[in-house]
Formats: sequence, C-alpha cells, structure tokens
Amino acid sequence: MPPPGGRRAVTQKQIAAVVTWTLEITPKYSARWSTRAMASEMGLSQSTVSGIWRAFGL
Repeated sequence: MPPPGGRRAVTQKQIAAVVTWTLEITPKYSARWSTRAMASEMGLSQSTVSGIWRAFGL
C-alpha cells in the first residue's frame, strides 16, 4: 500500500494490458478507446492511462 499522498505504483502487467487492449480490442460502443473508458475498464485513473498512452506514443 502506498503512503498517504504517495503515488500508487502501476505494475508492468497493468501497463501491458492497457497497451494490448488499446491496440487489439475495440470498445463496445465506440470506434476507439477514450482515456475515461479505458481507465474504467482497467481500474486505473484517467491520468494513468493518459500517461501510459503518451509513453508508448498511442
């Protein structure tokens, strides 16, 4: 558990899942993922998903 006010660590498995889903799975009700939809699906924050996408050029 992270310290109060500390950053929560995102695992390599979570990062891989976000990248894989972004590239290989089309969401049900849209042509592409939004950060909000992906965050909800993965149990992450919208800013975390945004950071992952930015880091991988997605």
